[in-house]
Amino acid sequence: MGVPPVGLIYRVNVNGAVFFSQKTAGVGVVTRDNEGNFIAGLSKKLHVPLGAIETEAKAFEAGIVFAGEIGIWDFVQEDDSMVMVQALCESALAPSSVASLVYGIAAAVHDFQSVNFTRVHCNRNKPTHFLAKHAYGIVDYCA
Repeated sequence: MGVPPVGLIYRVNVNGAVFFSQKTAGVGVVTRDNEGNFIAGLSKKLHVPLGAIETEAKAFEAGIVFAGEIGIWDFVQEDDSMVMVQALCESALAPSSVASLVYGIAAAVHDFQSVNFTRVHCNRNKPTHFLAKHAYGIVDYCA
């Protein structure tokens, strides 16, 4: 958490949205370079009824997977979920409902050169939240 180490040039911003009426959820991922330029984005529907924290955990997982798929190996992953950021930075225990996902994400980051997690204010997370909400109208995913 906090200031990213020197040399990390990408930011992978993630967010989730719960669609109670559909009993589904969606995740959004926005990748930017060090100047804030858009690199790639993802809107993905999750066909399972999840709560807010579980959806945020799946958003973190989607961000890690998407970064690898587009060839980004050094990055800061950002979200507005303090609970998830603290769990991934090991400054707090993960809620039991997402503990296995948190451990899986922590293991997956070892495949990358450098990954750091940080919390951003929800105002800086709006584009990613819109992508997560966009998943409401799609069947699977859109990148």
